Amino acid sequence: TMVMRLLGQKSSRGLLGLARAGMTRLFAESDEQIRVSEAPMSLNPSMGQKQADGEGPINRLLDAYKNVIQQSLEKDHPRSVYDIKKPRWKMEFVSCPFTGNSRKRLDFRSMKLEYLPTPKGLEKTRPVQLANNLEEVVKSEGAFTLDTIKKMNDGKLGDFYEKLPQSEEVDFAMLGEYIPPSEDSLLLNLACKHKCRYIMSTSTISSFLVHLDYIFTQFTSPFYPHVSASYRQSFKLFIMSMRKPNTSYATLVSTNPNVFAIDNDSGLLGESSVVFLKMGKYLEQMMTNTPAQFKHRYLLSTKGERKNNRYSTKEFYSFLKAGNILLRSQIDAGYTDSNGNLKKIEIKTRAVAAQRYDAADYQKYFDYSLGTRIGLYLSWEREYNDLIRGAFLKYVHQLTIGDMSGAIIAHHNTQQIFGFEYFPRWHMENCVYGSQEHAKVCFSASLNLLEKILNEVLQQENLTAIGNTVKIGCCASFEQNILIIMVEHIGDKITYKRRLDEECPHDEDRDIIDYYIKSKVVPIVNKYVVRIEPIINGIFIEYSAPYSQGDH
Repeated sequence: TMVMRLLGQKSSRGLLGLARAGMTRLFAESDEQIRVSEAPMSLNPSMGQKQADGEGPINRLLDAYKNVIQQSLEKDHPRSVYDIKKPRWKMEFVSCPFTGNSRKRLDFRSMKLEYLPTPKGLEKTRPVQLANNLEEVVKSEGAFTLDTIKKMNDGKLGDFYEKLPQSEEVDFAMLGEYIPPSEDSLLLNLACKHKCRYIMSTSTISSFLVHLDYIFTQFTSPFYPHVSASYRQSFKLFIMSMRKPNTSYATLVSTNPNVFAIDNDSGLLGESSVVFLKMGKYLEQMMTNTPAQFKHRYLLSTKGERKNNRYSTKEFYSFLKAGNILLRSQIDAGYTDSNGNLKKIEIKTRAVAAQRYDAADYQKYFDYSLGTRIGLYLSWEREYNDLIRGAFLKYVHQLTIGDMSGAIIAHHNTQQIFGFEYFPRWHMENCVYGSQEHAKVCFSASLNLLEKILNEVLQQENLTAIGNTVKIGCCASFEQNILIIMVEHIGDKITYKRRLDEECPHDEDRDIIDYYIKSKVVPIVNKYVVRIEPIINGIFIEYSAPYSQGDH
């Protein structure tokens, strides 16, 4: 946020300037533009040029929006040439000459992906099992309503899922704490053992990978199978919250050898966002514990009855080595299939659409329910449509990193759960990319480009002491088809957050600009631009062509 606002005030190339000037038109793009870009004539690469006939509403619309339409062509092949240009910026917004301009070939096939065996000492750990007959959900297609789940449990659940506990009733000390990659000694030891340069987790890097995906696919809209006619007139692009800039911290955690940890930047979360995050933590436990177990282990009302008031369960992790990157994925649950194989799955909890769109006043929608199968409102179809536009892309990355087969989702309104739904990974890949083959290519290419970007950026930033940290912001530009990266030196995260708490102690007053005005800290911010050009079968093309098996 700081980077956007500082560089965007006077520079159209700053992230805020980009959001105001370019993305405003993107977000306000009309449905007519999207529909025309998907018409059969859009398969012609020269469709943006004025047609010979010259008249008619379609031709006039094509002529008026030729740049938008050209960028909205069906683009399926990930880019294979990237170009990094790095001007340096000062606080006064004065641009210095380019200090670097490198053009290199990126071959997505060169990235070797390897799932590592379970680290020594953790061989006996296993992911927890789903409880309350929820394993039946992952073995079938479609949504399971709460009434169906209650019947499957012969009435033993009572009001367990109908009356959800609130945050003040839960003992969060029993839920365990998230360990950021920069504080994970096991992850660091594995990185040194396998000669990896970067360590990260699914939550810290999935948002970054989303922007890389946008560049490879040039913001191609997702696919909408099994959606009724009610949504034919709705927007097809990924939702705005998916397209917003993302920031992370890169910290030097070892100098022999050099290892950098990528941590998530939670930003200045509002109260409503914290509520959803907190609920997600204990709703997961409600899906892996019976009502009696959950009450005894996690509610404050039974704290005096517990012998151990500290979290003791060992988390189960999966590790993926991709080039010089080591990724950690927490496995939420697992089940044994009919062949006796362990299937790892992700647990997701999702508030209804009305609450997500109006998170600041989520309490107004306590009476919102999922009462119908299809329709624009109060329906399971509404949630499915929003999952495609706003969640599946991230989920695919997380599932692939963890080698998981799918995700089970609990739909709720913070007061009760309406039901559960399971989506296999292949289904999400088809919705986002159109095919599993293309999903595999994009994932490999994104990690390959991520490694190249980190190599270039962190070499230029020259972090030398353990604890040195830079804040990295990234945003994919729809209009220019480039990836914009901002890098700010913050010293170390502890000092940075302490100053923020001291200068802006009240949440309602927190503003990153106020922090710099009050603290008189002058930030050092560098800007990088990554441009990608496509090559398919050895030929440069100005548009993306569908990738199929055998292409290169």
